[in-house]
Amino acid sequence: MMNGSRWIRGTLVILMVAGAIGCGRLGVAAFGSDQKKDAAPQVQVTTIRPARTNVNRTCSQPAFVAAFQETPLQAKISGYVEAPKVDIGDRVLKDQILAELRVPELVQELKQKESLVAQAQAERAKAESAVVAAEAAIASAKAKIEEAEATVEKAEGEFVRWKAQLDRDQQLVQDRTIQQKVVDETRNQFRAAAASRLEAAAKVKSAQANLGETEAKRVKAQADVAATLAKVAVATDDQARTQAMLDYSKIRAPFDGLVSQRNVDTGHFIPTGGTTKPLFVVVGIDTARVFLDVPEKDAISIKAGQRATVRVEALGSEEFQGTVTRFSWTLDPATRTMRTEIDVPNPDNKLRPGMYAYAHIVVEEHSDVLALPATAIIKQGDKTLCGCVVGGKVVRKPIKTGLGDSTLVEVVSGLTGDEEVISTNAASLSEGQRVQTAASKP
Repeated sequence: MMNGSRWIRGTLVILMVAGAIGCGRLGVAAFGSDQKKDAAPQVQVTTIRPARTNVNRTCSQPAFVAAFQETPLQAKISGYVEAPKVDIGDRVLKDQILAELRVPELVQELKQKESLVAQAQAERAKAESAVVAAEAAIASAKAKIEEAEATVEKAEGEFVRWKAQLDRDQQLVQDRTIQQKVVDETRNQFRAAAASRLEAAAKVKSAQANLGETEAKRVKAQADVAATLAKVAVATDDQARTQAMLDYSKIRAPFDGLVSQRNVDTGHFIPTGGTTKPLFVVVGIDTARVFLDVPEKDAISIKAGQRATVRVEALGSEEFQGTVTRFSWTLDPATRTMRTEIDVPNPDNKLRPGMYAYAHIVVEEHSDVLALPATAIIKQGDKTLCGCVVGGKVVRKPIKTGLGDSTLVEVVSGLTGDEEVISTNAASLSEGQRVQTAASKP
């Protein structure tokens, strides 16, 4: 019995010692943990001071490059191709001949039209000469009328004179002052004067009739001139039409540009109306058109004259500056996008039609505003905050933001510009957490 009690006491003592030792170790472990927490290194952060700058909102969309102008050239008339004067890749000037068609029948037709014009002009000259002759004949007829009228006046005077003389002589015969022989002579003179008066009157009528005839000839000659003028006009127009058709045998460049296609060779027969493929395709390359489809949310903000930047991956992401020049205004109901065009100067001809590009259009811009990097903004529900370093600890400050993009965000209120704002990973830091500033930027 005594041995059993001693065994129990020994066991209890051992248990108490073990418990004491265990508690001692636990306490040491706990103490060591607290010590490590206090000694843990602070998180290093990069800070930036809010700066005043220009903040843009851009619309960025895939795009493609097209020629400013692209014209397929066809032949209006049929003919055989002479040797083409240009090939693909050649620079051409406006109205430069690219190729010429051989159309001998049109050449002969043009010569015939030229002969008809010359004939009509000769007939016109003849008719005009007839008018001149008629005018001269009219002047001569008028002179003859005046001469005949003068003869009438003279004959009338002789008639009056001899009538009076005959009356006196007849009275003198009755008074037996002169002989009957004298009266007979006077009567003969009177009769001659009367005949001369009638003859003069007849000459006046004849001259007047001649004047009427020459005036009629003048009217006819004038009508002939008008007819020949019309004939000349018809012949000239016909000649011009044939010349215009012959001019179609020369395929000309419609503007300054570059030949992108050539589908003809020497001797090819080109039927009327051209072939299924154009003879040449000329593109304008000094200015490039860049097309993109703007989504519905940005379509309402697109305006002509907005600045745009075009980046082309094939050129090492080189950027080109351009301007929005036109847009369709309506949206495609299938894609809810609006076709928009940017004109980009292309003096070095780096931009080529068909290139894939990415376009950025500045749809809104605020100048000289306080801004932060987008990576410094913290979203917490419906709140917007930023992390600031105050006394070596993180302080989250509520702010109100405005215009922004993936790079910069406008700060409307909440900051003065003197704060040290954590530029990145601010959302991973908790309020009051101690941090160490790695690089503070003014």
